[in-house]
This record gives sequence, structure tokens and C-alpha cells, in this order.
Amino acid sequence: MRIAVFAVGEKGRAFLAAILDDDRVVVVAVRSYPQSAVVDDAQAGIDLLCQAHGVPIHRGARGDLELGPDVDLIFVVGWQYLLPPDPRMVVFHDSLLPRLRGFAPTVTALILGDTEVGVTALRPVAELDAGPVLAQHAQIVTYPAKIRDVLHLLADSYVACAGHVISSFAAGSLEESAQDPDAATYSIWRGDDDYIIDWTEDADRIRRTVDALGWPYPGARTRLEGSTLTILDVAPGPDLRFEIRQPGKVWSVADGIATVVCGSGTLILTDVRDSDGLPFRFERLRVRLG
Repeated sequence: MRIAVFAVGEKGRAFLAAILDDDRVVVVAVRSYPQSAVVDDAQAGIDLLCQAHGVPIHRGARGDLELGPDVDLIFVVGWQYLLPPDPRMVVFHDSLLPRLRGFAPTVTALILGDTEVGVTALRPVAELDAGPVLAQHAQIVTYPAKIRDVLHLLADSYVACAGHVISSFAAGSLEESAQDPDAATYSIWRGDDDYIIDWTEDADRIRRTVDALGWPYPGARTRLEGSTLTILDVAPGPDLRFEIRQPGKVWSVADGIATVVCGSGTLILTDVRDSDGLPFRFERLRVRLG
């Protein structure tokens, strides 16, 4: 079977690596583009995979690759832009549709504390992530959960979905299931402001947010006296009963590590970096993060 792969980011790299090792298919072309707003967009890894397997790689987020009629399927992983319609196209979306259609669904799921995440293979239609489902694969998440580890789990789900599509297509038995529109929920795109921690939220949600915005993303942030700090890791602090709760205030400092008041509970900031990426140590108690 001859396929083309449109792959972006770490999940695209992991997916491509697995498909290139699948002896049921021949990857005839790869298309990719550098991903923005990430620490490591895996572009170099995609390039190396194509080079090692002698697969042509094309650049560009938009436009048609002009694939010939001999291509059976086009797998699309991690793509963030609309593509020209093609009946051979299979889109892989990292949620269990119809829940979390849209953008950054894994980040949203982890912030919410979902205990189940997964991947859906679907046919694209004009409405975002609303096409018929070809395959789904779920993974269980236990917390605390770093997004790096969850993405590795989802890589297995991508491969499982692709395997089902390949086998069913080859057997002529690939079935489509319509989504229930009444069960659809959505995940909104995330911008720079969405990396800023809201200290009025409860400590558990803030911890999940910090863990969900780590590698390959640049990390959760907070502001301190005109500077921006990146929070890479936190731990639960004491659940103190403040008569007047003022989220964002530093409650204590020990060996340069701060404990911060949250909307409920407190958090110990165990890994904080300054604007140069260097470890940051708190020297004063009477400061407030915002």
C-alpha cells in the first residue's frame, strides 16, 4: 500500500517513525513544516527519518502536494491548517471524538484532569473535526501527569489507529461511523496569555496546568515585579486555612524555594526559571505573583 504522510511536531515524528517500519506500506512522500510556540518541534527528527529511508520531504503548511493517483491513503498528523479536500485523506486527532474537537485537546484534557485520553482517525469534512470516525484508541492517565509522558502514550494510540485503517482498507472493509453532534465539545486555540498561571484556581488544577504546558511547550509562566518567570515543576504545599485568602502571595521561602497561596491549597514551586532559562531563587517573602 502506498501512502503519503503529512506530519508535524513530536507526535508527527513518532507516528512517521512507526509507519516507516510497517512492512505493509510504502511511504512515498512526507510533508511537514516547523511548528511554532514549542521548545522542540521535532522537525529535525522528521527530516532525519526521511533522509534515512530515502523518502522525499516537502515543506509548507498550505497548498496541494499534487499526489499522483497511485497513492492509496494520505495520513495527516498534528496539522494545524486547512488542507485541500482529498477523498484519500485520514486525519488523526488527539481526542476521543466527538469530545474536544478543535485545538490543543491533550493540553485541555490534562488541565481538566481527564483520566482517559486518546486518538481518533477520521475523514475530514468542512466542519472542524466533525467527520466520520474510522478508528479510535484510548489511554488511561493517572495524575500527576507530565504532557511529555502522555504524548508518548498517545504515540501508541496513533499507531494503533493507523494499523486498523491500513488493515481494514487493504481488506476492503474500512467502515465509517458518524459522530453524535449533540455529544460534541470543543477545545479553543491557545495563545501566549494562556501560559500565564491564574493563582485564583485551586492548587490541583494549577499543578495539572504546569504539567500540561511543559515540554514540548515552553512552560507555564507567572509575573513577578515586571519580570516573567517560567514554572516547570510544582509540588503540593500545606493546605492552610487563611482567614483572608489572597492567591498569588508567597507564603514562605525556604532555600530559595517559594510556597504560593492558591485559590484553594498552596503549591511549592520546585523548578522556576528566569527569562534566560536559569534557575530562579526567591530571596524575599513579601512578593506576589500574578
